[in-house]
Amino acid sequence: MPQEHEYLYGCDKDKSHTRVVIYHGRNEVVNTFCPDCGSPMHRIPQRFSYYIDPRNVIRDKLYGEFRERQRRKKLGLPQKPR
Repeated sequence: MPQEHEYLYGCDKDKSHTRVVIYHGRNEVVNTFCPDCGSPMHRIPQRFSYYIDPRNVIRDKLYGEFRERQRRKKLGLPQKPR
C-alpha cells in the first residue's frame, strides 16, 4: 500500500479563498477545485519536517575543501588558490 502524505492546496485565482488539506500518495494526480469560486487549485509547497543546521553545511564544505587540498598535495598536483 502506498504511503500517503499531507498536501495543502490553494486557489489559483484568489489567495484569500479557502485552503484545503488532502492526503494522497506522492505520485498521485489530484484534481481539486476551489469551494468558493470553482477554479482549479494548486499544491502549496511546504517546509521540510526536519531542520538543517547551517553550521553543519559550512563545516561539510570546509572539510571537503580540506580533503581536496590533502589529495592534491599527496598526488603532487598544484593547489587551487583560496
